[in-house]
Amino acid sequence: MYPVNYNIEDCIPKEIIEKLKDSKQYLDKHSKELNGLIKEMDKNERRKKKRRKIKNESSSEQIMD
Repeated sequence: MYPVNYNIEDCIPKEIIEKLKDSKQYLDKHSKELNGLIKEMDKNERRKKKRRKIKNESSSEQIMD
């Protein structure tokens, strides 16, 4: 049975805790960058679809004329 005020960090070497914190910061930083790139790609994809739709509508109008 563990004591009530048991803290798991007391059992893990400080070097490992520091490495984990550094890794987390690294991942957080790069995940923000990746999320920004994904948003930019999504925005560009929506623009492309909009252009295609407008182009298709204008070409179908020309066919009807």
